[in-house]
Amino acid sequence: MIWKYKIYLTFIIPSLIVLIVLFLLYVNKRRKLIKNFDTHLVSSFFNNFSNFKEILGFILLSIATVFILLSLASPKWGLKKQPIVKHGLDIVYVVDLSRSMLATDIKPNRLTATKNGIKILTKKLGNHRIGIVGFAGDAYIYCPLTIDIGATMDYIDIISPTDFPVPGTNIPKALLEANKLFNPKEHSYKVIILITDGENFGDISASKIVKNLKKSGVIIFTVQMGTLKGAPVPKIDKYGRIVGYEKDSQGKLILTKGNKELLVKISKITGGKYYTSKMDWINGIHNELEGLRKKLIKGGNYEILEERYYIFLLIAVVSIILFLLLDRKKGKISKFFSRIGILLFIIFLLPSCSFDKNYIDIARKGNKYYHDKDFQKALNMYNKALKNSPTNYKIKFNKGDAEFQLRKYKNAQDDFIFSSQSEKNEIKAKAFYNAGNAAFRNKDYNQALYYYYKALEYNPRLKKASYNIEYILRNNKKNKSKSKSNTNNKTPTATEYVKAR
Repeated sequence: MIWKYKIYLTFIIPSLIVLIVLFLLYVNKRRKLIKNFDTHLVSSFFNNFSNFKEILGFILLSIATVFILLSLASPKWGLKKQPIVKHGLDIVYVVDLSRSMLATDIKPNRLTATKNGIKILTKKLGNHRIGIVGFAGDAYIYCPLTIDIGATMDYIDIISPTDFPVPGTNIPKALLEANKLFNPKEHSYKVIILITDGENFGDISASKIVKNLKKSGVIIFTVQMGTLKGAPVPKIDKYGRIVGYEKDSQGKLILTKGNKELLVKISKITGGKYYTSKMDWINGIHNELEGLRKKLIKGGNYEILEERYYIFLLIAVVSIILFLLLDRKKGKISKFFSRIGILLFIIFLLPSCSFDKNYIDIARKGNKYYHDKDFQKALNMYNKALKNSPTNYKIKFNKGDAEFQLRKYKNAQDDFIFSSQSEKNEIKAKAFYNAGNAAFRNKDYNQALYYYYKALEYNPRLKKASYNIEYILRNNKKNKSKSKSNTNNKTPTATEYVKAR
């Protein structure tokens, strides 16, 4: 259990002390009345009072005070699952784990440099499903496609040449294994990043396999690790330690050299690119992937702590109601304590009941700033509201609107895609349309087309989406170098969602 506003917990003991003091003062005052007035009059006056109910009233009032403060502290416990929705690609790292990858012509060695590069690239990629295939003379799937970056990193750490009893470098077999991870019904969104020193001793023709992958929509980026001069091939023991180097029959060291022609050919056939370890292959591949059309990825859940303030609030409400409804015929509650109860009800209960409305008020302030064209303040309000309601699709939508106006198109696109999970088709259509606008402004025209088509699925009458599709297709047919200047004619703008947001 965690408490969002712990400061209210510090008021519990002082509040109880105040109540006890007030109760004792009341009891003391009552005793003085009994002592100073005529016994007959006093007994007649206090005839209808019940000491038990006076004490019970005090206890109920104390319980109400404590639980109102506990409610105000906003307790949270228990995990609530929320679906993860992103837009991205299916990416499979195909990593050479043959012994030649332990060569030290790249420091500390080819494999370690590969692992470090994959980790950096994975962190930069973010919203994609990642899988890992390792290969030497054979090929195995280490990690299926997942959005869990942590799991990907763990698998990268453990892959090792010692996992492969069959020596060699069978690139065709590795590509076939990687293709098993993709959805055969899709003809896009598939990427293989092949990282190897380039040697190939596979029995199957790599060209034939690559052409089949091209037909199924796979794009392959190749990265050649190692230098042109080559390096000796290490011998390793069962613990992965280098115990020597391979030699030929004449006792000369065997050098491992890459096959540049093969890797260039693989990438060229599929529309990818070839890189070497000396090139900035991490940023190069990242930039290429950012320009590819992406799909919606729904997979897994993230967990948030669930609000539980209402349990404590309910106990407080019941205590106050019981306090105010005690039988007054036989045992009257003093007006003094009744007024305290009513005061607590008004001061504490009503603000507590508005917990779930608080974020709405904050969001409405954001709307006001938005209409006043103060988009930064609007964004700040939406972010504040989302802290209390992180899965509110309307607020996410409005946040995307503000980010769009601030030219934070990538962030806006992510928020619009999140809001497309709404059950209302109207919001879905507008969310996809706005995501298309954000992608368009980000010059990701293929992705923009995808979102516009999705918008039309949920609202076929959305004319703006149809116009933008025609606009992009028309400009694609023209000289691409002129498309940038043509965007000054009519560029799409974000549709605002202004209903009681």
